[in-house]
Amino acid sequence: MSDVTDATENYRKELERLCRIADQLCTAHSIERERFHCRAKTLDIIIMLGSLYLVSMAFVDPVINNALTPLGLNPVIWIGMVAITVFGFSIIQLIVDWKGRADAHGRSLSMYAEAKSNCIEALNGTAQVSKEIYNGISTRYNMASDIGIHIPDSRFLKLKQKHLVKIEISKQLDSNPSLCFPLARIKLWWRDNISS
Repeated sequence: MSDVTDATENYRKELERLCRIADQLCTAHSIERERFHCRAKTLDIIIMLGSLYLVSMAFVDPVINNALTPLGLNPVIWIGMVAITVFGFSIIQLIVDWKGRADAHGRSLSMYAEAKSNCIEALNGTAQVSKEIYNGISTRYNMASDIGIHIPDSRFLKLKQKHLVKIEISKQLDSNPSLCFPLARIKLWWRDNISS
């Protein structure tokens, strides 16, 4: 009888571990989605403003064109330089595909969020987690890992740190609703790097 209870308890612990990892990956993919989305939006704004400038210069009087050209450059050379720069940013946009990467991280976030939700539901629903429940949830989690975009090793530790800091500040926020987040981060940094 104790063997069955131990086996069931092991599945509960495994499911709790799976839930923590899914939660961490939700944070990681959320941060990466926002990072790539911000980069893509910045690149779009640069390209659109550069294109707008080039189109507007086609209709400007040559006298005004000279006044709008910086550093006393020849207006034709300046417009050519802006056109080359806009074209270069367009090529960069195609190569880096930050919009696509942001979307891929968004899809991974959705899959891990579903796995985390399933874990929480199973953990709250019963004291014992059967092998079948664990296998069903872990299969969904593994599918997210297999088909979703992966977090590069070079970013993993930084994203894990951000997740753990988020959890720590969230705990402090429960008892201190008007907590100053930058100050809380400084205190955590001091505690973990200087005072310990």
